[in-house]
Amino acid sequence: MSSISCSKNQPPPPPPPGDTTGNVYYVSLNGNDNNPGTYDQPWRNPGYASRQLKPGDTLIILGGTYILRQYDDDIIKPPSGNPNAWITIKGQENNRPILAGREALATAIDLSGVSYVRIENLEITHDPNAQGEAVYFWDGILIVGRPASHIVLKDLYIHHIDGMGMNFQDVEDLQILNCNIEYCGFEAIGGPEGAYGG
Repeated sequence: MSSISCSKNQPPPPPPPGDTTGNVYYVSLNGNDNNPGTYDQPWRNPGYASRQLKPGDTLIILGGTYILRQYDDDIIKPPSGNPNAWITIKGQENNRPILAGREALATAIDLSGVSYVRIENLEITHDPNAQGEAVYFWDGILIVGRPASHIVLKDLYIHHIDGMGMNFQDVEDLQILNCNIEYCGFEAIGGPEGAYGG
């Protein structure tokens, strides 16, 4: 899949600029969530790190495999940016990190109810070392229950999960650019079952 754009009444916004108006933070397998999130003292958990961001900030997830298993702790759930200060979460250049879900985790990234967020250069899959009931992992990226808008998803590889690669409902101004989604239990991109003709 190379490029998809969705908008209600107007073309989607241009991708946010490469520079940032805020701070740049880092996550590393060798980090600690008690650290300040700098390159020399990175955070450890991508989910925790995502919830520390403010409009204009960029979070860079350094290379490695991050095991996601607990909803409140491990799922990436950033706040909203704004039109002049997007929030960006991206993998390290030339060393794309892997977000590996297990324990029937609902999703790796939950963007429900947020706006002006860019997600880039991540691999999302299940934990290949999980066994038994722990192997299940449902959706790669989730937007359900609360409307979202101005979302850019770029250079993502989502594969070998039990639900949908992207499970979306009520999203305005969505760009999906250069993403590869395969080997999903259901659709690559889908949404909850509609009702009353929805």
